[in-house]
Amino acid sequence: MGDRTNDLNLAEVSQPLPTLHRTLSAGKDGHDVARLQADLRRLGFAAGSIDGVFGKNTTAAVAEYCTSRKLPIPTEVDSALWSDIARAGALAQLDVIEAYARGLETSAGGSHDRASALQKTAVDLRAQAQPAGKDEEKAADELLAAAQRWREAADAWALAAQQVAPYWDPDGRGFKAYARHLRALDQARGRGSRVVNSLALAGKDYDALGGTDHRDRLAAATLVGRSLAAR
Repeated sequence: MGDRTNDLNLAEVSQPLPTLHRTLSAGKDGHDVARLQADLRRLGFAAGSIDGVFGKNTTAAVAEYCTSRKLPIPTEVDSALWSDIARAGALAQLDVIEAYARGLETSAGGSHDRASALQKTAVDLRAQAQPAGKDEEKAADELLAAAQRWREAADAWALAAQQVAPYWDPDGRGFKAYARHLRALDQARGRGSRVVNSLALAGKDYDALGGTDHRDRLAAATLVGRSLAAR
């Protein structure tokens, strides 16, 4: 077993910006070494397995990181270098979360566009005194999908803001992520309201045809739409 003197406990090392209680170097092991390895791997440096043992792979990864940042190659990882690596790791994770959130927004936009096309078809059918319930219900389904994707995007943007919050953020990425979080929430609520409206129109069209089997189905979907509109 290596030197674990002043090692962080698991709760401490899980914090976004833990405070290093000791310097880290070859031969030491513990939770703090595992966190160092995880951050280095997140940044693309081959620190080996996340086993909490400061071995040759971790040593090489620290050297590669310092070279990439034009920093002197150290014999040990002190608090300043630890913080630099942790911040870089957080920003790398932020990139991943932001890309995921943008992908959700793009997916929501596709569902919204399909819903708009279906609603236009429904309007045209009504103008010709033809039933449009099926198209309106399909539009509601697409709007519901859009609302759910926007809600997921809102959660992702909130996570992005939390990711960078503990660190110096000169580019304001945390603030921008939180603003995107609020925007995504508004989009989810708006699509949720449109779900309710579309289902009401679909219900009227179905009622006009004399059927009743649609009512429970539309009522259940309406509750989901209302919940998204109110969150």
